[in-house]
Amino acid sequence: MTGKFSIKFDSELHQDTLSRVLRMFQASRDKMSARHEKWKAAESLFRAYLPETEMSSKKQRAREQGSASQFSEVVLPYSYALALTSHTYSSSVFLGRDPIWMFKGRHGETEQSTQCLEALMGYNQDIGDMAVPEFIWLLDSIKYGMGVIASDYAKEYHIFSEYQPIAPTLGGIDLGADPKWELVEERVEGYCGNRLTNIRPYDWYPDPSVPLVTFQDGEFCGHTLLMSLDRLRSMANEWDLFNLEQIEGGSTGVGGNAMAPSTSGSRDNMLAAEKVWDPKDLKSGKVGLFRIVVNLVPADWKFPGKYYQPWELLIANNSVIIKASPLGLRHCKFPYDAIAWETDGYDTSTRGMMEVTKPLNDVINWLYNTHMFSVRRSLNGNLIIDPDRINVKDLIDGGPGRIVRMRPGTGYGTDVRSAVAELMNVDPTRGHLSDTQFTEGLMQQITGSNDSLMGSLGRGRKTATEVRTAAAQGANRMKTFCDFASALGWSRLSRKMVANLQQFYDQEKMFRIAGDLMQGTKFVNVDKTMITGEFDYVPVDGTLPVDRFAQATLWKEIFSVIGKNPQIAQQYDISRIFGHMASLAGLKNITQFRITPDEAAMQQAQAGNLVPAGQAMGGGEGGGGYPGTSPTAAIASMVNGAGGAPQ
Repeated sequence: MTGKFSIKFDSELHQDTLSRVLRMFQASRDKMSARHEKWKAAESLFRAYLPETEMSSKKQRAREQGSASQFSEVVLPYSYALALTSHTYSSSVFLGRDPIWMFKGRHGETEQSTQCLEALMGYNQDIGDMAVPEFIWLLDSIKYGMGVIASDYAKEYHIFSEYQPIAPTLGGIDLGADPKWELVEERVEGYCGNRLTNIRPYDWYPDPSVPLVTFQDGEFCGHTLLMSLDRLRSMANEWDLFNLEQIEGGSTGVGGNAMAPSTSGSRDNMLAAEKVWDPKDLKSGKVGLFRIVVNLVPADWKFPGKYYQPWELLIANNSVIIKASPLGLRHCKFPYDAIAWETDGYDTSTRGMMEVTKPLNDVINWLYNTHMFSVRRSLNGNLIIDPDRINVKDLIDGGPGRIVRMRPGTGYGTDVRSAVAELMNVDPTRGHLSDTQFTEGLMQQITGSNDSLMGSLGRGRKTATEVRTAAAQGANRMKTFCDFASALGWSRLSRKMVANLQQFYDQEKMFRIAGDLMQGTKFVNVDKTMITGEFDYVPVDGTLPVDRFAQATLWKEIFSVIGKNPQIAQQYDISRIFGHMASLAGLKNITQFRITPDEAAMQQAQAGNLVPAGQAMGGGEGGGGYPGTSPTAAIASMVNGAGGAPQ
């Protein structure tokens, strides 16, 4: 790009820079690829996937041809049930509060500034479609052991085009001829704000020399992706891209297939198979990209600049550098955030719930399948027969209500019971189902997803105290994961998004105030000056929203105590306590029933409980203590001044 830094494709700087980046990629790939088989196994278990064998294929063909039915093995998705229980809990904790992104000022920022920031973040959450990436972020951490998300600021524009009739004119005078249809294109401003993108663990390449919890301290971090060539061309000016002509020419340069962008579109055998980029992809318009952010000293890389800082590079098709520029984000961090299922501070990746529970789930599968095989084997019994007296073909034909014929000569007139005898069936697997229940209990103890959290009361009768205690114990286990995820991922992500808004937001718009307990005005005007300052994300407390019914019950008892003690009641806002109780109980629209002090005074006056002070002292209407004022205004003034009804 003219006036900005660029690297010529055939230059020595291009070769040196590309070699450095590829070495970083290979170092990270060597470390991260050690986890790929575990991740694939976790995906298979999550889908309750059973690989097809030669024997299962024969059984399937036999069933399709209508021959004797064949029993196939099944996978019991108990690990899947535990994972979804944990995901339901965590998503309810993080996404169940309103607003989702709560903040508090760090250095005395005003409440109005905090309110403006939360309103703007609420707009980002809704219009920026953040909910889906956040759900997947939490699920990835449970399934793979870590979830990764990328955050960027987007200024989107859309091209609206349509054919419009254009009347022929001459000197501004309509000639009256038939109009011509012309294609008119209009550039329309779209969403401006933070964008979240999920990064599959297969595609993420952090610095392997630092653990996952401190990956921001590493030298580099990046991810691979596929993008259409047309998309790259359209964003060339906005993203400061160069060397695009080398991609269009299909250049492979150096590096070969050293880099292997993977795509979630490859689902052969229901597994997330990785796909090595191939030059043939250019025919479908796809380009393999590696985006990497490197903390570097520009002079050492022969880049402009003096101080240690993050630079962003974009490598296309393993061989062409199409972008090299400062990251340009004031938070000066890698634009990635990760959360982990296990609380581990020393490894580059952690185990997920599927990996931890897989051995026990395999035991459950074996117990169940062997029991079903044993039951099926004993359905028709084990018989000892005399083939000289019994027609064996009639005996082995399947189906209910069969007729078995005796052989003529040797079988006719003889005792049938002496020709056929059934062996006693002893099922050695009759205790497998109880063993399955025991194994399920172990899995619940390991993961903390007990029956109460799964929506089941378990087996046998239980008291309310037992149910509440079991739910609380499981919730405490889940709470630790939520607290860790909040500190490791959500808090850091919030700081990046706030920094992006403070840097790039340049509009002035009215936004709906976030939260369901706000009183008064419903909208607030937000401009760049209203969100300046330092703000901290209010971490989640890890409490399951369902437990808030118990909290509402406790608040109800407190509310009753306050109502009976006037001295305590004078020190607290009763109406706000009532609104908080309603919010805990799940009511979102309690504020629409709230009345103003004037309305309250009018209701009391109509009931005869309030009169103007002048009338109360015998001064008559309009007299006494409120000369020249109406009774309604006098009542409102009295109520507002006294803070409530007279005692």
